[in-house]
Amino acid sequence: MKKILLLILFLTPLVLFAQEEVTIFEGEQAVICGKILRLDGIWVSEGRIKADISIREKKMNKPIIGGYGLNDTIEIKSGCTYYIKLVQKFGLTSDKGYVSLINEADPMQYLGMALSNLNVNDKIDVGGDKWQVMNISKDAAEFEITEDNNKKRNVMLAKNDITWHGFTAYYISDFLANSTDAINNQWTIELKKVKDYSYLSGPSIPGEDINAPLKVTGATELVIRKMKFYPKQKFNQEEYDAVPVKYWVLKVYDFPGGIARQMIEIVRDGKKSMKEFDAYKSFDTEAEVLEFAKVNGITDVKLKEE
Repeated sequence: MKKILLLILFLTPLVLFAQEEVTIFEGEQAVICGKILRLDGIWVSEGRIKADISIREKKMNKPIIGGYGLNDTIEIKSGCTYYIKLVQKFGLTSDKGYVSLINEADPMQYLGMALSNLNVNDKIDVGGDKWQVMNISKDAAEFEITEDNNKKRNVMLAKNDITWHGFTAYYISDFLANSTDAINNQWTIELKKVKDYSYLSGPSIPGEDINAPLKVTGATELVIRKMKFYPKQKFNQEEYDAVPVKYWVLKVYDFPGGIARQMIEIVRDGKKSMKEFDAYKSFDTEAEVLEFAKVNGITDVKLKEE
């Protein structure tokens, strides 16, 4: 009897502290420690993949949302802590990503695959699917996708289209012309890592829609201006002259904020008005800011300094 009791005492801690892992796909939810966790979306900030996870007491409660990266901690409630084990997304932007949570810290860091330029017949693995470049022209590329059940489908990707490769998103930055008479080798797909991407963006906008007339549909909006940003209230000409001109993403407010903010002229429906704004993010190059505008649905874009 004593031996049985002793065995139970040794086994009990192993049961209590057994490692538990929970995987949640985008738009879906799981119950952990009596709370509802929902994966609202996966995005990218400064090249780091993140997950927005809502924590709710009940389905209709106001969520607590955070951008969580690998090994970040989620305090679901007192005494219930989980860690981000994985944040991954594969394929096109419409495909679902997922996050894996675990109740023990995992110091292991995962490395995403690194992609370089692609040529016709090149193959890559995308979350178990095999992607093969079938054709490249000056403005589009055709991929044949073989799924793990051997079902095949073809997709056409154009400049600035995004594909996800686990921990990293890539976009087609250009189609490069090669000096050759071989038809299949005349063009190369140039790939670059996506530095910033918002899952809230909705459909990408065609270039001709940039600066199209629009109405303010919310309390805030993002606009892009090429400008110097000098946040100090006390003006110093020497300091101002040293400030570089950059492409700034500005968060514009459609209401007075009650604090001292700089103001910018905004035109809507042909009417000019002065709006308060905060500096949201800056880019050094036009290509980078246009990438950000496209994936985040920003249409008020001015690329010349005023």
